[in-house]
Amino acid sequence: MPSSFLSSGLTNSKGAGNYDGWLIRLDGAGEVLWQRVYGTNKDDRFAAVLETPDGYVVSAYSSGLGAGGADAWVMNLNTNGAMSESCVENEPWFVQPSDTGYLFVDTTLWVTASSAQSGDTDIAPGYPDYPEDLCQSTCEITCEGQADPETGMEPLNVQFTSTVSSVGCDGETSVEWDFGDGSPGSSEENPTHEYTQQGIYTWTLTVDVGGFLCTDTGTVEVEERRCVVTCSPTGDPVQGFHPLQVGFIADVTATNCIEAVTFDWDFGDGTAGSQLENPDHTYQQAGIYTWTFAASADGETCTGTGTVTVEDPPCTVTCQAEAVPITGQAPLEIQFTATFTADNCIGDPVFTWDFGDGAASAEQNPAHSYDEGTHNWSFTVVVDGVSCTATGTVAVGRIPGDCDGSGSVTIGEVQKAINMFLGVEPVSCGVDCNGDGSVSIGEVQKVVNAFLGLPTTC
Repeated sequence: MPSSFLSSGLTNSKGAGNYDGWLIRLDGAGEVLWQRVYGTNKDDRFAAVLETPDGYVVSAYSSGLGAGGADAWVMNLNTNGAMSESCVENEPWFVQPSDTGYLFVDTTLWVTASSAQSGDTDIAPGYPDYPEDLCQSTCEITCEGQADPETGMEPLNVQFTSTVSSVGCDGETSVEWDFGDGSPGSSEENPTHEYTQQGIYTWTLTVDVGGFLCTDTGTVEVEERRCVVTCSPTGDPVQGFHPLQVGFIADVTATNCIEAVTFDWDFGDGTAGSQLENPDHTYQQAGIYTWTFAASADGETCTGTGTVTVEDPPCTVTCQAEAVPITGQAPLEIQFTATFTADNCIGDPVFTWDFGDGAASAEQNPAHSYDEGTHNWSFTVVVDGVSCTATGTVAVGRIPGDCDGSGSVTIGEVQKAINMFLGVEPVSCGVDCNGDGSVSIGEVQKVVNAFLGLPTTC
């Protein structure tokens, strides 16, 4: 495949006016590399174009150059289609045919014009009515058009941007956009255009700098407008003890949709679902529940799913225990009472009392008799391996002189106390209240008071 092509023709829509010569250079893919228009405001047409090592030779005729009528016109162009800075010579030349098939001149003859008669070999001098800018044709233009975005749904607003650079060009620069959809074009450098219907549109940018042209093309793809529904539903928390309240969030985005979005939640536990966007739901029983969600609009649906793990709450046990009375004289009868609450437990309670004097009980509410002393008791209840403990203290005293533990003092026990005071009998029976190993007269008086029924303790 050739790397490039050169096409010649004529145009009456571009250039100086009337018909002008038109050259277009294309790459191997048919894309325009450059295009130029040559001529005056009269009829100027190309006849043939030949390639040379340095560019091109163009044979043509012009009604706007030369002596009048249609005169011969020969141009030597560089590879960019530009003429030299000295393109019109006013001296005659003798022209000889060349083996290469075109006329060769041994000087820098770029443009000549003649009104000579047939058979003449002398080329007439140029005429002073040549346009001054005819030799100013070393203009080189580059142009690029861009469309943003290049694809999208209808209606699609596209920003077009043109970038133009030129070297050696005279004249004003004009820009013309053809949007490819049959609508009026634009002469703005960076216009905005709205495509209203689905399709692939080829746009064209044409830049004109003093009659020299540059074009660029591209495409915009407009898709049919459609509704898009996206969602990211979630539930929080995802795990816990029943009753477990879960907050659900739909997180739905509906784009290009006409209908309002509808919501459908199924919580997965057999209860009624919800059509709210962000509902709350309480799970009452333990289990692993799979919830589902759907959001719909214009026939488009987005779905989501997730799980909630609900567990039985743990067994908790609370308790209280008391002893009545908590103080008194030995022997002292104590009634113990215990209460407890077991939540979320399924087993039977197990009770353990430790009375602090070596004795114990497995009853919930036992009674126990204490001898003299201070006793620290404890109560423990255990359900499903979960325990609760309560503790307390009982203080038990003894009536001084009550040797037999009957709770009262006899006259004989009074005599024993007196004997202890006199040192006749060893100290015993709780008479030595202060524990100094002897019995004082005051301690004997305590025994007498107890005999008389008066409240007495050491």
